[in-house]
Amino acid sequence: MHYLNKKKLFLALMAVLFVSVSAKVEPRKKNIDGPCESVIKYYIKAGKENNKAFKVNAEIIVNPINLINVDLEISNQPRSKFDIIIDSFDCTLNADLTKGFALYKGYIKHENGDATNSILKISRDEQGKLTISNADPEQTGSLVLYVDKWEVFKN
Repeated sequence: MHYLNKKKLFLALMAVLFVSVSAKVEPRKKNIDGPCESVIKYYIKAGKENNKAFKVNAEIIVNPINLINVDLEISNQPRSKFDIIIDSFDCTLNADLTKGFALYKGYIKHENGDATNSILKISRDEQGKLTISNADPEQTGSLVLYVDKWEVFKN
């Protein structure tokens, strides 16, 4: 009789384990309403490199999951389109992008197979303008793009 109780207990535990392992578990959903988790398209008309202002026509689309699409035209230069593949990011931006920052670390893969590291920072400057800047300390020169407007896309 004692053996039968142990066997029943073992079978009951195995059944519970099987049911719990095979049960469909819903993943915890993140808050996808904030700018850190949303796709944002930035429109840019002006920039500054090494304190020299220039006009630019650019659109930068940030998908924080994995990719930043860059499409820009600077006068007297050919149009440039490339992607930055995101390795990691740190983001504290609030809903209206007035406080906090986003720092995206990744790389640009070139057609020849080489890659260039890229670190972009989105934040407000001292005058309160929303900017996208190069935050890579290894790159020479400082590049700042001034955001005119943006669109946040809900996932």
